[in-house]
Amino acid sequence: MLRQFNETLPSGASISHLNIKTPEDHDWFAQGNVLQQTQNLDSFGGYLNASVVVHSADPEDAQVSIVTRNRNSEIKIIKGEVCFTKEPSMAKNVIELEEYGQLSLDQQHNIIPR
Repeated sequence: MLRQFNETLPSGASISHLNIKTPEDHDWFAQGNVLQQTQNLDSFGGYLNASVVVHSADPEDAQVSIVTRNRNSEIKIIKGEVCFTKEPSMAKNVIELEEYGQLSLDQQHNIIPR
């Protein structure tokens, strides 16, 4: 439907940002293949050349799930203190773990080749 809408826009007009609110029970972390979901979101946002925010709230645990896709294809899926990131500059077959200190701004990067 959004693709059809995008195709009917006047010449020079485009969709630059989408803000999508999903049902409360729609949790990206609980749906299995997070990597496939990020690829689908990246393809969709890339087709529209738009940044995308998808969000939902879970009333049971009072947490919000947020998924963002920037125009440069960086994707973040965030729920509580858990964050999954896909960056175009990240080498393939690499997992990067980040650890943040509680009260300090110390940040540690661990890159693990797969």
